[in-house]
Amino acid sequence: VSLQQYYQTFQKQVVGQVELRGVFRGLGWLCLHTLRDTCCMVRPSLYFLISTVCIGTSVRAQPAVTPGKDISNVLLRQFESCDLIGLGELHGSRSDQEIRLELIRQKDFARNVGIVVVEGLNSLFQAELDRYISGAEVPTERIQRVWRDSTQVFADPVMLTASAQLLSDVRSLNLSARTGPKIRVIAADPPIDWTQVQSREEFLPFLRNRVDFGADVIGREVLRKQKKALLIFGVGQLTRNQQMKTPQGFVALTPTVSWLIDKTFPGRLYVVAPIRGAEYPSSRKLEGLIAETKLPVLLRLRGTSFAALEPNEFIPAHSSLLLGAPAPPFPAFRDGVGIAEVADACIYRGRSPDRMVEPDAIYTSDKAFVAEIERRTRIAMPPRR
Repeated sequence: VSLQQYYQTFQKQVVGQVELRGVFRGLGWLCLHTLRDTCCMVRPSLYFLISTVCIGTSVRAQPAVTPGKDISNVLLRQFESCDLIGLGELHGSRSDQEIRLELIRQKDFARNVGIVVVEGLNSLFQAELDRYISGAEVPTERIQRVWRDSTQVFADPVMLTASAQLLSDVRSLNLSARTGPKIRVIAADPPIDWTQVQSREEFLPFLRNRVDFGADVIGREVLRKQKKALLIFGVGQLTRNQQMKTPQGFVALTPTVSWLIDKTFPGRLYVVAPIRGAEYPSSRKLEGLIAETKLPVLLRLRGTSFAALEPNEFIPAHSSLLLGAPAPPFPAFRDGVGIAEVADACIYRGRSPDRMVEPDAIYTSDKAFVAEIERRTRIAMPPRR
């Protein structure tokens, strides 16, 4: 079953069960995380003044356009004024993989951040994942279940390869850091045990719980423990002000992971979205604003000349577009919003097509795994009418 066939037949049943709720947008971004525990001891007027001055300094310190060689440094500094940075990815993008690995390899990442939360990793095997990432020996057939056995039945070999590479790189970093803090990777997919799933009715509760589970684990393991984390999720889970079409018209698409985090922990999440490599009607205008010849570049959106750009032109409407998933037949983002209301920053790589991760041949040569994926596909696909 191709991804395109899957999305066309599965979309109505999955999206149709998304709960529609109003989008809450707090003003929490006005307050500094470092002051929130002491705000009740500071006079309100003084607290507002300190917060405004500190935030203004932080914003001024971050340039509107950051060239590629400095992107990881700027993102690491961004953690000084937020607790979460969400790197929205296009599944399978080699460029997205390189950006996050450059950030994780920064010498102060383990000390100042230390946690990476990853979509599509099965939390049922968190204990094995912790041991593997810390450098302990874990049998291959056990650890690979972390990325092979998620709810993402239709995960492409490219996606599986990217997950395996990411975990292997983090493990290597921890092994090389003999002393000092280590990086932890947290699985953000529900704890599904495929040996116990034999029907679509048994599978759907796990699939429907993906968004809530991902947001909950971030709140439980990171924010409520006053920690920081890098989030690696599909861009569709992180961008704001999305919409969906219903018989009654367009309504806000909720919940997404970012919607749930913004609602419960306003001001704590900084979203970075990729701009897909392609030719756009406004490419010349965008590149004129950038005025930087060396790509890629990180573009800060809020309060800059980029803020009013049309998000439906530049921000990918679907995380799996590079893998053949069809774009929705309507604008993904609400009419009238600027790109700064969709993400806090973007990464622009130019007009050349995105590079893809080279898939590991094991995912097509392992006959037992292929047979199991076929079984899961039969379970997950909606019945024919």
